[in-house]
Amino acid sequence: DTTLVVANQTAESPELATRLREIAASGDGQEHVFIIVVPQQGGDGAAEAAARERLLGMLAGLRDADLVAAGMVGDPDPFTATLNALQFFRVNRVVISTLPETKSGWLRADLIERVRRYAACEVEHVVATSAETVTAN
Repeated sequence: DTTLVVANQTAESPELATRLREIAASGDGQEHVFIIVVPQQGGDGAAEAAARERLLGMLAGLRDADLVAAGMVGDPDPFTATLNALQFFRVNRVVISTLPETKSGWLRADLIERVRRYAACEVEHVVATSAETVTAN
């Protein structure tokens, strides 16, 4: 099984790490692969560097938890980043991690429902309570 994970500010949240460990443990002994997409916030070099740093931190945390993961920095628009990944990877599930509704631009832009209309698989929403950096241990 393969899961596409879309996260930015919440990429290293404990809520997301917990959910990904649950997904990996729920398999029937098969190795689960996580494809991580971190959309950059803006089009400049600093935005790309910040997104890459979040991605590398998340990948390190997942690998420390013995999960198989690879990732990429995506388009600044999270919907476009998700659709691009869905074109390149065959996945069984999409997990989108956001801040709570009162703080999430992605939710205000109706990202979850927009992806659900497009994706040919299950789309889950994980709400992180904060954007604090936490490891997946």
